[in-house]
Amino acid sequence: MPKEKNKKTGGKNNFIAKCLLIILAAALFVIALFVLLLPKGPDTIKGVTYDLKYPKISHYSQVPRRVFEKDFKLMKEAGINTIRLYAMPPEFILDLADKYGIKVIVTVVFPGDWTDFTSPYQLQALKREALRNINSDIDRECIYAWSIWNDAPWTYGSGRGDVIKAYGEETVASFLRELYETVKKRDPLRPVTAATLMVSEESKRLGADFLDILGYNVYLGVTDWSKGTYDPKVAEEMVNELVALSIKYEKPVFITETGYSTYWKDAVQADVIRDQIAKAGRKLDGIILFQWADDWSKAGEARVQNDGVEEHWGLLEGARELKGGYRAAKDMFRVSAFREPFLAIADYFRGSYFATKKRGLRKRWKEDIIADREIESLQNRLNLTPAGEEVPANLEELAKRFYEKKGFNQFASFLKEYRSSYPDSEYKGLVDYYIALSEWSKLEYLAGEGMWQVYYAEKARHLDEILEVLEGAEEGTRGRESHLKILYLEWLVHNDILDGKENIALEKLEEGVKDYSGRIGDAAPLITYSQLLEREGEARLSRRLLSEYASYVSGFMEPGEAASLLSKKAEIELRNENFPRAKLLYDAYLNVVVRNYPEEDASLAISELADMYKRKSLLDESIEAYERLVKEFPNCELADDASYAMALALKEKRSYSKAVKALHDFIAKYPDSDFSRSAIKEVLSIFTVYGRGTRHEKTASFLKEIIAVYPDSDFSIMARFELASSLASLGKREEALREYQYIIDNHPDSDYANYSRKSIEDLGAE
Repeated sequence: MPKEKNKKTGGKNNFIAKCLLIILAAALFVIALFVLLLPKGPDTIKGVTYDLKYPKISHYSQVPRRVFEKDFKLMKEAGINTIRLYAMPPEFILDLADKYGIKVIVTVVFPGDWTDFTSPYQLQALKREALRNINSDIDRECIYAWSIWNDAPWTYGSGRGDVIKAYGEETVASFLRELYETVKKRDPLRPVTAATLMVSEESKRLGADFLDILGYNVYLGVTDWSKGTYDPKVAEEMVNELVALSIKYEKPVFITETGYSTYWKDAVQADVIRDQIAKAGRKLDGIILFQWADDWSKAGEARVQNDGVEEHWGLLEGARELKGGYRAAKDMFRVSAFREPFLAIADYFRGSYFATKKRGLRKRWKEDIIADREIESLQNRLNLTPAGEEVPANLEELAKRFYEKKGFNQFASFLKEYRSSYPDSEYKGLVDYYIALSEWSKLEYLAGEGMWQVYYAEKARHLDEILEVLEGAEEGTRGRESHLKILYLEWLVHNDILDGKENIALEKLEEGVKDYSGRIGDAAPLITYSQLLEREGEARLSRRLLSEYASYVSGFMEPGEAASLLSKKAEIELRNENFPRAKLLYDAYLNVVVRNYPEEDASLAISELADMYKRKSLLDESIEAYERLVKEFPNCELADDASYAMALALKEKRSYSKAVKALHDFIAKYPDSDFSRSAIKEVLSIFTVYGRGTRHEKTASFLKEIIAVYPDSDFSIMARFELASSLASLGKREEALREYQYIIDNHPDSDYANYSRKSIEDLGAE
C-alpha cells in the first residue's frame, strides 16, 4: 500500500509541475509578445557636446589624432553613448564613433545673427547647406539624428536677440518647419531635432508640433549666473516642466545642454552634475552635458584660456586632465538604475530605435549599391556573353553605374571574380584596367573629400597589387593608354615621394598631369594631385595646378556641369578650412555662372556665396563678393540687400569709416529700401560707440544731410528725432526744440510726436 500511495503522490506532483511549467511558459510568451510589440522609441541618450578644440592650437588638424582616440576611449569608459556636434565633423571623428559604438547628433544647419527669417533666398541657401551636409554622411551608421538649430530662437551678434520677438512666432516657426521638411525628405530614417532655449512660452512650443525629438538647452538648477548658485529644487522643477512638454506634445524630450562651469566653484561641479543626471535620468529620454573639454577659444584666443565662465564647462580640462564632472558622469551613466530596468530589457529584446535605424541604413545601402537593377542586368549580361564584342561597352557602362554610387570596392570585387571565371578572355587586360581604375577612382574620391588618412591607408594597402595590374593591363586597354599612363604615373610619383625624391616626383607630376589633362580633356587628376601636393607642403605648385584645373573645367565642360563641379570642390576645400583653395574654386564657379546664366540666377549665386563667406567669418571674401554683385548687377533685386550686407560686414570687420561711407552710399542709392531705416540706425550706433568726443557733431551733421536730401521719406521722422536728441546733447537747446516741434506739428499721430512732447518737457525742466 505505501508503494501504491507514493506512486499516486508522485504522479500528482508531476502533473502539478507540468502545469506550473505550462503556466510559466505561457506567462513568458505573453511578456515576450508584449515587449516585442512595444513601439520603438529613441534610445536613452547619455551624452556630451563635443568640439575638436585643444589648448594653444587654432585648428583640429594640428591636434595629434591620439588626443581624439583618447577622448573616445574615455567616453566609452564613462558610459557616454552619444556626442552632439555644432557643425559637420571630419570623417575620422565618425570613424572613431563607429569604432567605439557612440552615436552622433550633428547640427547640419545653423540659423544665426545673419538670418533674415522673411527672406526666401536665405531659406533656400540654408536648405541647400543642410542637404550638402546630410549627403556627405547620410550612410554613416553612427549618425543618430540631425539637428537644425542651436539655442533656438536666440541669435547672437545682430542685436535681434530673440527672433520670435523680431519676426513673429508664426514666421520663425514656418521657417524652421521648412528646414525640417527638407531634412526629413532627404533622410526619413533618422529623427530631426533642434536645441531650444526655454526663454518664453513661444520658444517652448517652437517646432514642438513637427520635430521628431524635442531638445532643450536648459542648465538645470543654476539660479545665479554671476555666482553659479545651484538649487536642487529648481532643477527638479525644470525637469518636471520638460516632462510636461513631453506629455503635452506626445514627443520624446531630452536635454541638449546642461552642466556646471568650474569657473564658478571647481569643487562643486561633480555634485551638481551628479544631481542633474539623477533628476533627469528616470524622467526624460536623455541628457547631454555641456561640454567634453574646456574651450580655449570661445571667449578669446585659442592660445589663452580666458578667466571667464565660458571656457571652463568641460568634464575634462583642455589638455584632457579629468575633472570632477567626468567622474560624476561616469558614476551616473554607468549605473543600471539610470533607466527603468523593464525598459532596458524591452530595448534589449525588441531592438532600440538606433539598432532599427542601422538595419534600415544597411538595407538602403544594399538597395542602392548591390541590388540596383541596372547593375544587376549588366553583370548578368557580362557573365552570359564573356567573349562578345559588346563586352567593352558593357564594362564601361557598368563602371559608370558603380562610380555614380561610389561602389568602387563592389565593382573591383565583381571584376576580380569575373576575371577568375574567364582566365582566357581576350578582354583580360581591359578587366585589369578597370580593376586599377576602380582603385584609382576610390582614391580620387577620398582625396576629393579630404579623407587623407583613409587615402594613404588604401594606397599603401593596394600599391603592389595595382602596380602589377597596371603593368599587365597595358596590352588589353584598347585606346585607353593615356588614362592608364596617368594612373601609372601617379603610383610612380608616390613611390618617388616615399623614397625622398620629391623634386623628381614633382617634375613627373607637373609634366605628366598637364600633358594628360590637355590631350584627354579630363581635369580630375589635377585637383587630386593638387591636394596631394598641398599635403606634401608644395603649396605654390599645388595652387598652380588647382588654377589650371579650374580653367580646364570651365573650358571643356557644359556650364551647368562645370558650375556644379567647381562649387562642389570648393565646398570640400571650405569644409577642410583651406580657404585660399576654396576661394580660387569659388571665383572660377562664379565666372562660369556670370558668363552663362541669367542675371537673376547669377546675382543669387553671388549673394549666396557672399552670405556663406560671412557666416564663416571670412569677411574680406564676403565684402569682395557683395561688391561684385553691386558692380555687375546694380539693378537686380538683390543689389540693395548686397549693398547693405556689405556695409554690415565692414562694420563687423571694424572698418568703421568705410562702413559709414558704405551705409551713407546705400541710403543715397536705395532710399526706398526696407533697410534704409536700419542703415541710419547703424550709422548712429557707429558714431555713438566709436565717435568718441565728436559723436554728437558727426551724428547731427549726418542727419541734417539725410533730412535735406530726403525730407519726405519714411525715415525722415526718425532722423529728425535723432537730430533733435543730438542737438540737445550738444547744448543747442533752441535748435533741438525747433526739431521736436516740427515733428509734433507735421506728424502729430506718430510715436515720435509723443517722444518729442516728452523731450520738450524734459528740456523745459532743465
